[in-house]
Amino acid sequence: MSPGMRVDFEIASVRKILKKRDLWAPHSESRRRQDLIPRDAALPEKMGLKPGTKVLFFAGAAGDWANALAERGVEVHYSDASKAMVEYAKRRFPGTKIRSFRSGDAIRWPEKIRYDRVVSFEPIPLEASSLPIALLRAIAHSGGATLAYYREGGSVELAMKALSKIYGAGFRHEAKSVAGAWLSDDVRMASNYVDFYHLDAPGAEGRRLAEIDLKVLAALGDRKDVSLAALAKKPEVAPYGLGEKELLGSLRRLARVSEHVDSPLRNTIAVTAEKFHKDFVPTRYRGLANE
Repeated sequence: MSPGMRVDFEIASVRKILKKRDLWAPHSESRRRQDLIPRDAALPEKMGLKPGTKVLFFAGAAGDWANALAERGVEVHYSDASKAMVEYAKRRFPGTKIRSFRSGDAIRWPEKIRYDRVVSFEPIPLEASSLPIALLRAIAHSGGATLAYYREGGSVELAMKALSKIYGAGFRHEAKSVAGAWLSDDVRMASNYVDFYHLDAPGAEGRRLAEIDLKVLAALGDRKDVSLAALAKKPEVAPYGLGEKELLGSLRRLARVSEHVDSPLRNTIAVTAEKFHKDFVPTRYRGLANE
């Protein structure tokens, strides 16, 4: 198979995760509030955070968890894809210690600003779209990521384990009791077991590969036809001086990351792989085109 055909396959494998989505569209108070409102003095410690830790809180939603961490000494920078949700969180906590609020897709941050940790509480709307890339960005540009789930963690454990294997990042899962209230301050619960999923930043080489893959992903954009030579000259990629072998390696890693996006994308991978070269797709996804 020619390099051009290989690139066509890899682009098809990762294209959908680039699409920006405004996933929060709150229509009622109940939808805006998070299921578990933490009221635990030891919350930062239980999440592996210390006072003064600089945290990017993505998919911040109603802000309960971000505010709780800020009140307990963590330097929190809140973000959410929805401008309406950002404004709502600001109104709910007018005297908050949250350092900053901004609206934007989690797939875009962090970039140049380095954080000690990237955290979120139940970023469920992102699980089928940009969460794997948000986690990739976290291990490239921060100390790693910690995600908390009061309900089932969904696909996040699989995504984190995949990133751990691909880039050498550390992964661990632990369940801890968190004091809080359920849906409303009026419904207090003494103990709630929360699952914490941690993905620690890899070593220097793993971080370098993660940074390269993010640049390659940005260079691909929505372009349909990109040769390896053209990709190597893109301003995002050119400073790394990558050869054909390194570019193909990056595209393969991104294709593996994209396995943990939505089912339609997995079908795209299978269809393209069976058309060109089956070695580019994991065995367990072959045959999806015929289902």
